[in-house]
Amino acid sequence: MSLLNKALLISFVFMSFLRADEFNSTLSADSILNSTDTIYDVTVEPNTESDIVLKIKVIVDKALKEIEKIYTYKPRAIRTSQCQFDKYNTEYCPLDLAPCGEKWDYKDGYSVKRIKTINEIYDKIRVWVGKIGDNYLHGWCKIFHYTTYFYIKDINKVKSFELRRLKFDDYIQVKVNGKSIIVAPYGGYKLEIKKITSVWWGDFEYVDYGTGTGNCELSTSWDKYYHINVKPYLKNGINRVDIYIEVSGGGEGYAYFEGVTSKNNIVCSNGYCKIDDIGDVTISTSYIYYEYLCSGKNEYDQSYYPIVKSGDSPTPPPNNCRALSFVCLSSPDRKCSYVNNQWQCSPFECNSDNMCGFAFCADEEANTDNTNWVDRAIYFQNFKFNDNKECKDKICDLTHEYISSCGKAICPKGFGVFEKDGKCYKYVCPQGSLQDYDGSCYELKCPDGYVSIGDDKCQKQ
Repeated sequence: MSLLNKALLISFVFMSFLRADEFNSTLSADSILNSTDTIYDVTVEPNTESDIVLKIKVIVDKALKEIEKIYTYKPRAIRTSQCQFDKYNTEYCPLDLAPCGEKWDYKDGYSVKRIKTINEIYDKIRVWVGKIGDNYLHGWCKIFHYTTYFYIKDINKVKSFELRRLKFDDYIQVKVNGKSIIVAPYGGYKLEIKKITSVWWGDFEYVDYGTGTGNCELSTSWDKYYHINVKPYLKNGINRVDIYIEVSGGGEGYAYFEGVTSKNNIVCSNGYCKIDDIGDVTISTSYIYYEYLCSGKNEYDQSYYPIVKSGDSPTPPPNNCRALSFVCLSSPDRKCSYVNNQWQCSPFECNSDNMCGFAFCADEEANTDNTNWVDRAIYFQNFKFNDNKECKDKICDLTHEYISSCGKAICPKGFGVFEKDGKCYKYVCPQGSLQDYDGSCYELKCPDGYVSIGDDKCQKQ
């Protein structure tokens, strides 16, 4: 090997440990070969007289790179208790008991036939219609007409209403709400004056009452009593009574009805009308109804009671019975227990060993060492992390398998790693550069006037 090649080789070896910009002295290859020192502080300058030289180091800045956080784990804290039984022999966990919410349980009931009798006191009344008096009408074969109005508040409260008396001279017809009730004294269905003309005696008038005819003058003042049911012709509201009286000479015409009704249910409203209170009467009304009943209790020892208590149908409404019930708000599928005189439940179930409780990531640790172990609560299965089995709300019930570790995400340890705004970063050498023994970054480049010919060598242009 020539002296020049030896000098270049020694220069390359030194450059692998030393940065060129840290040396101030310049040595030739011959001085290095002839020196007796073992370590030189040198700056290598290429031998520009040679056509082939080694590449030199050029320091480059590091680049900032974001890196992933890693999870670290610790055992979870565990709180347990012995399960207990309430007076209804319902097992419960005494940890974190909370009042249950209320709801209703429903079911069908049954009915029992009943007979009820009601005794009510009703008024007996007399309703006068028409003008009361004697011989206050005058004419010959003449019909007079009077209209009377009375008001009924509730027709169902009218137990009876009859035409009881007629006082008239000579003929009379009574209509109730347009319906002919009676024509007297001979019956019939109308009251009209008809006229015939004779060559012997001239014009002659007579009375046509529908089922027959008669003289206009009967020379009688009639006073007749009846029991004619008029209630079917009455209605709620205004009721009208029309009286038609045929008079020849002097005459009159009026009538009265008698009825049984509730107090003040019938009042006069217009015309010739007067109502007399003639006593009272007790009316007993019996009717059939069905009492709706319920039986039994629900699982919380609450009795069922009917919502609708009675009706006309033998079939009660569906789901007519209800009982107060309770629901565990934290776990609706869990039964409530009677503890400390109220219905309560725990969010934790009892396991086969009659124990209950939960494993949890202690929040207080976040206040002591500034870590957050509740970021993630996981369990290990066969010592293998299963990412789909995280504990609900960071709490694991002892009756389930999810009891193992608390996790927190941290930046990995290492030189140059730091955290900013919740993310992890590290300074690294740019792509294509190399890292020196002191952690700095550099690139191997050819001196000016040389081009790379592969590896660490450069050739003069």
